Amino acid sequence: MSQMNDFINIRSHELQQNGLTDWTSEARSWRHAIDARLAELCPAFSCRVPALGRAMTDAVTAPGKRFRGVLMAMLSARLGVTSPALIDAACAVELIHTASLVIDDLPAMDGAVLRRAQPTTHVAHGEARAILAGIALMSEAFRILSALPGVYGATRAEAVAVLAEAVGPAGLCGGQDLDLHDGKSLASVTTEQDLKTGQLFDAAFRIVALINGCDEGQIAQLSVLSRGLGRAFQSYDDLLDVIGAGTGKTARRDRGASGPDKGLLAATGVEGAVHHYRAVRMALQTDFLSLWFDAQGVRDYVGAILPDDPPGPG
Repeated sequence: MSQMNDFINIRSHELQQNGLTDWTSEARSWRHAIDARLAELCPAFSCRVPALGRAMTDAVTAPGKRFRGVLMAMLSARLGVTSPALIDAACAVELIHTASLVIDDLPAMDGAVLRRAQPTTHVAHGEARAILAGIALMSEAFRILSALPGVYGATRAEAVAVLAEAVGPAGLCGGQDLDLHDGKSLASVTTEQDLKTGQLFDAAFRIVALINGCDEGQIAQLSVLSRGLGRAFQSYDDLLDVIGAGTGKTARRDRGASGPDKGLLAATGVEGAVHHYRAVRMALQTDFLSLWFDAQGVRDYVGAILPDDPPGPG
């Protein structure tokens, strides 16, 4: 962890010198830190069963934006804490996200064969091992949170509880179950987005709040932001599913010949989905401006991932 401590200290100094204005460099640096820490964590996956460890490692190290982890780091930097505990917490959330993708891609779910421009875990390692890899990645995420360096035991326990709630029936699992069933309305899809996507953002931001000692009112503001972010992110993802090109994953899973439309497209169609995305994206801007601190750099980073206007279908 000494190299990580050195990086954190250097990064903290750079942030103070730059006044948190160079968001592109900042996001790139935090992504590097998270990737480096994940690379340190991955060898332990193979300590007893190398084949399972390889499946887990391949899923974790596949190219990705580390969007949730980078957001956690950028938010925490503005609240005052840049530390190894923060990076480990970001890695835990990224492991949960990766596990959810492994499970989401399974034949019983979306049946995807590509993810992050590479074969999905069940294609590369078999369906049974993919299921085990997904479970094991979640287990590792909770283990990492339970041992956050320099954090009180009660805070660690609360962070584990927050992330566990985001995974369970009131979070990812509940949202995925709703996603698999027909009979979509805009209201039901919004609930699906809040559970499947928004709850993990909410857990990530709550963990940042715990590490920074935020009060209940501040946590409530972050929860509003996470809900809006989840709705915008999932709406954009549904639209990208139609476009397909350049996403690095199996396209048209939500709009295919094998069955009815899924997600937002099932409730609104493509044109309605575009209008809906623009509306939730505008609402997200308001959520950012309502925060008690200056989140301009974070807002700019989100804007690079979630543009104001989605590209048209190809």
